This record gives sequence, structure tokens and C-alpha cells, in this order.
Amino acid sequence: YPRTILYMGDDSQQQKQQQHSLIGFHTVDQLLEFISEALNPTVQVLTPDNFDDIVYGGGQSFFVDFFAPWCGPCQKLAPEFRQLARQWASTHTEDPNQLVFASVDCEQYSNLCNRENVNSFPALRFYRKLQGGKIDVNNYPSNWWRNVQTMSHWLTEMMPSLVQKIAGDFANTVLDSSEPWLIDFYAPWCSHCIQFAPTFERLAQVLNGQVRLGKIDCERFNWICENAQINYFPQILLYFGTKNYKRQETRGMEISTDGTTNVEIIAKLLGNIWRNMGMDMIKMKGMNFNYYNLIFLCFI
Repeated sequence: YPRTILYMGDDSQQQKQQQHSLIGFHTVDQLLEFISEALNPTVQVLTPDNFDDIVYGGGQSFFVDFFAPWCGPCQKLAPEFRQLARQWASTHTEDPNQLVFASVDCEQYSNLCNRENVNSFPALRFYRKLQGGKIDVNNYPSNWWRNVQTMSHWLTEMMPSLVQKIAGDFANTVLDSSEPWLIDFYAPWCSHCIQFAPTFERLAQVLNGQVRLGKIDCERFNWICENAQINYFPQILLYFGTKNYKRQETRGMEISTDGTTNVEIIAKLLGNIWRNMGMDMIKMKGMNFNYYNLIFLCFI
């Protein structure tokens, strides 16, 4: 106690009445969020009847919250988990069903949780769908914070990506490459970086291999970011590729996104740069727009 249940459906019309129990704290904001989630769910409820068909038999990846209603940490996690599901759907509009958020009530379905080797609550588990229908199961680190920002960062790292992670071999991979590279310099704790990550992923799809995209963790590889003169996050640098086998400068050309997460704006900016540099035009997959002349000013 207290226990809050939302009853939905009309028995007079012989419809099965649905019950939604609040998992979380009884504040005004969370009660309103609970009602909104019940009316427009972003977290799918899994039971022994549908778990295998949906998680193991479907074509999607799942991030599942195994919880118990009486568990204090579970109640604290629940609103964060629902907020993460809504945020993920809003920032991954190109393929919102690539990852599904779901939950299992381990008090009601203890046999299912025992079968899945859930022995503590809450347990967050990522069921990643691989090629050939195989499932790769990963547990969310127990020593990580269970907030929206941290969970989003972990999921982004776990999801399949067209953006290559650049490690200590930045010079050989990027600076000595004859191919153009667009690099996202980020920090794991940076909320703007987390919000920008889906945009950068979508940009990789639009460029369709004509420009290679990579990202560098400036907390882990701080010396690379210092040499590239990175002074805020995320910062995007463009490298055109080597000429006459001469290594490129570490700094690269900064692509100012002005905080936008609009892929078309960034793609258009890149197209204009290519045009004004007199280089072969890059084709933007799925986009069609006009280019304009740009004037570059250098103040010394």
C-alpha cells in the first residue's frame, strides 16, 4: 500500500477489462505519466504466453525490465524506463521498431523469470537480434546508474551501427586515409552527445558509404581530442582524405551543427562544402535538394 490500479475497458460491452498497476512513486507527475503510458503504451508487457514468440521468435531487439512491484529500486527505475522508451522512439523515427522496450512482472510470472535466470530486481536485459535469427543476451551493468542518460548511452553502444568506433589508431585510420571521414568527438556523460547520436547514425545511412563516419570517446582517448583541439561536445570534424600520401592535419574542418538534430540540414551543409571545394558531388540517399554557393572567411 498504497496500490494504484487503472481499469480500462467496458464490461457492459463484454470487453475484457484491462488492469494497469502503477510501478513507481505516488507523485502527481508520476501519476499523470502512468495514465499517459497506459493510454499510449511505449513499454510492452510480456507474459509467459507471449514472451518466446515475441522476444525469441520476432525480428526485433528487446530491452526488458524484469521487476517486482514491492521492490523499491524497481519503483525508482520504472518512470526512468518509460521515459527512456519515449525518448528512444522520438529520436529514432526512421526505424522506431528496431528496439522494443518491454517489462515482466516477476511477482506474477515468477516461473518465467526463474527460467530466464533473473535472480535480483530490477534486472535489465538486452536481447539483441543477430543475423540468422540468433539472439545475443546482455545484462545491463549492475554498477551503472539506472537513469535515462546512462541507459541510453549503454543501448547506443550495444545497437548495430554504421558509425565506426575509433580507438587509439586514429592517425592510421583517419589521418592517413585516402577516403573522406566525418568524426563525432563526444563524451559519454554529455547529454547533447546522446541526443545527437541517432542523428549521426541516420547521417551514415544518408551518405551511404561515400563518406565514412566514426566517433571518438574523448574521455577514453583524451590525447586525440586534445590534439584535435576539441573544446566542446559533440564536435564534428571533416577530413577530406590524404593528397600525395601526406598525412592530414589533426584538426580537420569543423562542421557546425548549431545544436540541430535535423539530418537534412547537416547533409545539405556537407553537400555545399563538397560543391564549393570543387570535388565530385556526394549523393544523399533518400534526399533531394538544391545546393548553394558558400563563402568561407578566414580571420587571422
